[in-house]
Amino acid sequence: MLNEIFQYKHYKRYLRDRLTHETKFTKGLKIKLARHIGCQPSYLSQVLNGDPNFTLEQATLLNDFFNHGKTEAKYFLLLLQHERAGTKRLKDFFIEEIEALREERFNLKKRLPDTEELPASTRHNYYSSWYYSAIHIMLSIPEFQSVTAISQRLRLPPSLVKGVVE
Repeated sequence: MLNEIFQYKHYKRYLRDRLTHETKFTKGLKIKLARHIGCQPSYLSQVLNGDPNFTLEQATLLNDFFNHGKTEAKYFLLLLQHERAGTKRLKDFFIEEIEALREERFNLKKRLPDTEELPASTRHNYYSSWYYSAIHIMLSIPEFQSVTAISQRLRLPPSLVKGVVE
């Protein structure tokens, strides 16, 4: 996923990349963000490109603005605290916490719940035709979140697509 926060080890780089990407789609995003966290746009630029750091309160508001989930929000706060830390010992502490969260995030076995194996009849049905996997994949694409859009793109009857989705 573009700009996934766990790819970053510095919160300013993450924010710069995220704003650069999203500004292409949303006019005035930096101004909206500055208003949301209670600062001037010029201060936002200073933080992103210089020495000052956001406060923890502003970081919480940034988490809200970007709709970070619980784990993303925790990771973002750790990145900020690492940047704000004044001693090597404290910086090392936050690096350990960041690495532990990254490891947890990238370990799929920990993130995904154990699931029971599908019955043979269900597996047979799924693999019996190309359109099951095609529809499965298309559902992960934002433009294809409806039966109508999928059926038009794959040139399949809507009733068939609906049955597969259900």
